[in-house]
Parts: sequence; C-alpha cells; structure tokens
Amino acid sequence: MTPELFGLHANSDIITNQNIASNLLQVILSVQPRSVDSRHGKSHEDIIEEKADYILERVPDMFDLEEINKQFPTNYNESMNTVFTQEAARYNILLSHMGDDLLKFKDANRGRIVMNEELERMGVSMMNNEVPIQWSEEEGVGFLSIKNLGAWIADLRKRMAFLKEWQTEGTPKCFWLSGLFEPQAFLTGIKQN
Repeated sequence: MTPELFGLHANSDIITNQNIASNLLQVILSVQPRSVDSRHGKSHEDIIEEKADYILERVPDMFDLEEINKQFPTNYNESMNTVFTQEAARYNILLSHMGDDLLKFKDANRGRIVMNEELERMGVSMMNNEVPIQWSEEEGVGFLSIKNLGAWIADLRKRMAFLKEWQTEGTPKCFWLSGLFEPQAFLTGIKQN
C-alpha cells in the first residue's frame, strides 16, 4: 500500500522504513552475547572498562564559575556575559554528571559497589556506542543531539573548545549557534544588546 492511500506524504514511507530498521537493530543489539571466553579475547567487562577510560580521558575540564563571574559580570549593557555564564554552568553540570557516572560505573564494574539498573543501562549504552540516557537531553543534563557516543564526545569537546575560546578571547564576532545549550537565550541576549 502506498502512503497516499492514507492521506500521507510519500516521504512517510521513508520514516516507516527507518523506524523498522532501527527497531530491528535494537533487537539484534539486545540479543548479542554479553560474555566472552577470556582465552579468546577481552571480556565484556574489559571492553566497557576501556570505553569508560577512553571517555574519561576525553572529558574536558570544567569551567571555574567563580572566575567566569568575575571575568563576565552581569551587565545590563552586555547580555552576552549572562549567556556565557549560563552556558558554562550548564556544561559544568553535564561534565560533573559524566565524571561521577563514569567513576561509579568503573567501581561497579570492578565489584567495589553494587551494579544497579541505571549503571547497567549505562554500560549497555556505552557498549552499543549510544549516549547513556543519564547524559542526554531527556534527563535535562545533556545537549540535544542524535549522534552516536563517539561523535557525541567529539562534539562535546568542540563545544567546550568554543566556550573556552570565548572565555580567553572575549565575546566572539561569529557564534556557533548550534554549539550552545540554549540558542534561545543567546537570541534573547542579542535582542537585548
């Protein structure tokens, strides 16, 4: 049957096929083996531990909010100071969650603390190269993205580099709008200026 029979656009067929493929891949990932004979390769736990270490190595340093508040004080003539301060605070929250979650996960993976359902889901997400739900925009912590975990980490690093440059060089002449947590706040700040 064609989508037009139901009053839908022809492109709705594309979305349907993408959803079917995505569901199929999710089922395949959910049934993949979770254990490996250690004589024939790395165990599931070793692989996830390496991924957690890899991410921890690449998580940028947090902003010093006290320094930022001195450097970019609230000024009604320069709304970009407020925008930058809010962006830095939002990224600090994300980076703090990431660091804490990864350290808890590593401890649970090594048996030092109990592996709860949340940490288990985080490990499965990392194994499947998906952004853990704890760091996503759904939880109100992460930025909006549909990228896989590796690309998401690279994107996070670029976003942080943009903000670090803003901090060291001053308010930029050209802004990376999609690199901000709250582009709406930025646009409001521009209007106020």
